[in-house]
Amino acid sequence: MTLPPLSVGGVAAKARILADELVRAGHDVTLAYYRLPAPRKAVRGVFGDLPQREIECRGTFFEQNYTAPSSAWQDIIDKHDRHIAVGGTVLIANPLTRAAIRHMVWCASDLEGDRSDRQSAMAWYRRLYDKLMVVPGLARQQSSVLHADNRIYGVSNDTVDRLTRRAPEHASKFGRLLIPVDTDFFQPATRPEGPFRMGFAGRLDDPRKNAPLLFQALAKVRGRGIDAKLSVTGNLTPTLKALIDQHGVSSSIEFCGFLDRSELRRFYQMLDVFVLTSHQEGFAIAGIEAMACGIPVVSTDCGGPADYVVTGRTGHLTGFSSDEIADAIAAIAADRDLSEKLRHNARHAAETEYSPREFARRLRQAWQETWDEDLA
Repeated sequence: MTLPPLSVGGVAAKARILADELVRAGHDVTLAYYRLPAPRKAVRGVFGDLPQREIECRGTFFEQNYTAPSSAWQDIIDKHDRHIAVGGTVLIANPLTRAAIRHMVWCASDLEGDRSDRQSAMAWYRRLYDKLMVVPGLARQQSSVLHADNRIYGVSNDTVDRLTRRAPEHASKFGRLLIPVDTDFFQPATRPEGPFRMGFAGRLDDPRKNAPLLFQALAKVRGRGIDAKLSVTGNLTPTLKALIDQHGVSSSIEFCGFLDRSELRRFYQMLDVFVLTSHQEGFAIAGIEAMACGIPVVSTDCGGPADYVVTGRTGHLTGFSSDEIADAIAAIAADRDLSEKLRHNARHAAETEYSPREFARRLRQAWQETWDEDLA
């Protein structure tokens, strides 16, 4: 059970990775997700050829109804033997909780961490409606899932800490299940000649990504005399253009559009440093993909990246000061030996700590802990 595959984002990537591993272990897998109220096209190929089931929801004016129990959810629950909920939060597991079914949850954040930045970006009337009419219902669902008969795995230590603070009496049932990176596909390559290149991959118009800080850091790096360029996936929006113009860096930023997997690999490979300026991240898959390509990461201390961004080893973990971020980037730009060390260590960490093999081992452990049986 997961979210609608409307983008190739973190949740969709996790669900596909998990489903593929279960198929390799010999299981038949169906992916079920709720139908959103407004007609929106699913991204083709996100879940491959795996069987999929779209669940009709009632009263979709209220977001909590997406994950409310229903006969449609119950029907698909009854037709399957084992149940795993994969989401940004634990909310997608609510139908399983209400059905009193033992299950596993794989998530990236608590409700508050997932929602606070999105809420702050809403118009005042939308924010008021969200606080009064939506969040209380979602909070009740979160509480039910955290106290249910299940095992809950966060993608990072930060996720586990967040969940533990919400239900400390259930700390023993929370664990960490890493997101792997395909280190056979994402590999280092010779960096082409050119200016020092910073990069970011993801939905930069998501308020959690903190685009203003990224553009401000670029301006500060250039202000230190470094001919730095910033490459960003996705397309330029009017809001992003206004922010770029505000910081005077429009000539130093390239928007690369929406990239397929091979194009994304090449995108990482042409960078000198990958930069995350997010307010909050459950994990940030793009960061570990960049590391697999031998690219050091400079990230704010925003949650999940703290698991793999180790200052002086694989990159630099910073506060939320543009000067501090710029200092870390400038140090990499100025010191070739440091850059080479970080590149080597970033690749090594991805190969040894976030490999598909390590994920498979940990999934088997999680399966055993959840159902007291072998995965295969």
